[in-house]
Amino acid sequence: MSDALRSNLRKLADREWRLKNLYKIRDENRQLINLDIDKFPNQRKIFDILKALGFRGIRIVIPKGRKMGVSTLFLILWLDDALFNENTTTCIMAHTKGDVQKLLNIVKTAYKHIPEQIELGDGAVWVKPKATISNKNELEFDQINSKIYVTIENRGDTNNNLHISEAAHIKDEDRILATIGSVPGAQFGSNISVESTCNGIGGWFHRIVTESEAGHSQFMLLFVPWFIIGKNSMTAPSDWIPGKTELDLQKKVFDRHGITLSKDQLFWWRTQKDLYGRLMDQEFPTFLEDAFLASGTLAFEEEYLRLIKTRPFKRQAEVEIDRKIPYSDGINVSVRNEKVRYNVDIFVEPKPGRRYVMGGDPAEGVNKDSSALEVYDVVTLEQVAEFVHDGIPPKEFAHVVDKVGRMYNMAVAAIERNNHGGTVLEELKLIYPNIYKRETFDEKSRKRTTKLGFITDSHTRDLILDEFGQLLRECNVIVNSAILRSELFTFITNEDGRREAKPGHHDDTIMASAIALKIARLPNSSAVIKPLT
Repeated sequence: MSDALRSNLRKLADREWRLKNLYKIRDENRQLINLDIDKFPNQRKIFDILKALGFRGIRIVIPKGRKMGVSTLFLILWLDDALFNENTTTCIMAHTKGDVQKLLNIVKTAYKHIPEQIELGDGAVWVKPKATISNKNELEFDQINSKIYVTIENRGDTNNNLHISEAAHIKDEDRILATIGSVPGAQFGSNISVESTCNGIGGWFHRIVTESEAGHSQFMLLFVPWFIIGKNSMTAPSDWIPGKTELDLQKKVFDRHGITLSKDQLFWWRTQKDLYGRLMDQEFPTFLEDAFLASGTLAFEEEYLRLIKTRPFKRQAEVEIDRKIPYSDGINVSVRNEKVRYNVDIFVEPKPGRRYVMGGDPAEGVNKDSSALEVYDVVTLEQVAEFVHDGIPPKEFAHVVDKVGRMYNMAVAAIERNNHGGTVLEELKLIYPNIYKRETFDEKSRKRTTKLGFITDSHTRDLILDEFGQLLRECNVIVNSAILRSELFTFITNEDGRREAKPGHHDDTIMASAIALKIARLPNSSAVIKPLT
């Protein structure tokens, strides 16, 4: 084999070389140019991440701004995968029928301008696979049994690669889930990429971004802000002076990213802000927490919720519990123990001698509402740990409370008594010594009694939510959880004036936090507490 052939074969086997040399795209000036990922930092970053993973088993979700070149990169990446790997089926999911043709045109343009053949040397030639089917929905290459198609819903194929474009704008969540279900597991080398401009809080895309940010999803999260794209800049007039808003933005970006926005970038931002108004953060987000716009009448002021800066958990603490399982050998019925494990998100490790309080909002454990446990530092009012699970039985939730409480210096456990809380407390009192008790006075018997757990009624519910809101307004509570922050943005005041989660959303971490923070601010959070006022 000659050096020339060896060199050319090496180039052809290099995916980055192929992207830069084989594929053409149309730029904003309608000119055909090579796809050059080095000109777009976001494309380079995405490519390097995928390369580090060997372009297999990818699960990535990308909230982004408008016209960032993300869709184009994935369309050509997965076209390339279909052309250079036999038996590969790629599905591109569009959010409207009108976008099907637009996305497929990008694919067809790239395919059309690939050289028909490439001389490799020593008489060897690479021949472009012929598209035996080329219609308004797909390209199919019979000789290598590969295809790439664009659709608005899964059509029954088993897909090796799936790209979902503008996922936040797909309102039918079942359509997304059915299409994702067409992809084999990541262990089989399949790939799923999801990108979108953000489109309000709620829906599948917002949920998957939140879960990814919290570390509870198989999807890797990559946020693409507007300022990393060179074209998002405009020559500022010589007499234009950045105002306080622009200077505050510049400082915030530098503090968070170590990047100094230029005067031309600030001028571009101002012109777009004037054009898009409130939608600017959605269409060209600077920070992820600003990208999803709230709708409805929020129970807590949005301007203060926007100040919340979450962070990933430091580690997950595994809690192991014995579960008794009925067992029959066909003749006799007995009970056997089975180990079940739950993960608790740890944001801040417990400090010796520090007091902590736990707020608990138990659920039935049948995959409806979640059981939530929130742990706060009594001194700093920082959220230090969180447990959220939508399928844990009440008695097992009690054992999670026990294990977490012992981890955090025997933290006082304030568990909501309502509904399934009674079952939790009955189990908890057998295993854990530091449970919040509420003192009551019976007018008839003239006796004082104590009851385990936190009673949530119309009075105490409003009280703890008011105090939670005050802490948020005064920036006196540190929220670390992306799940809690997300719930705060879907917690509204309904037409009757009641504060509650929007339909289809949850408030479990809110109520658990509100209880914990109320108890944390009492004079002695491990003593018997008199009725709340």
